[in-house]
Amino acid sequence: MVFGLRHIRCQRDKFHDTFVFVKYMPVGKLKKHFSEVIDEVKAGEEVVITYGRKRAYVAVIVPYSAYEAKHGVKLGLLKDKNLFIADDFTMTEDELFGS
Repeated sequence: MVFGLRHIRCQRDKFHDTFVFVKYMPVGKLKKHFSEVIDEVKAGEEVVITYGRKRAYVAVIVPYSAYEAKHGVKLGLLKDKNLFIADDFTMTEDELFGS
């Protein structure tokens, strides 16, 4: 595969630096090997995309399951909020469901 492998400092405490090895790829190689990258991501890998001469980190391609776990739907956001619905409020099912 055409990935590079870099270590990045991810966490630091009083006594230790923790390093994680990540797969990275310049955006030009991503264009050329996109389907191979998708296969790696489907297998559970995360790929960091770099850009420019300094190869700055600009994006991360992660499996959808990892994204969904981090950005899942939060239920109950309005719980314990002081809300009320006016007695004369009306809405049709078409308006509610955007039909």
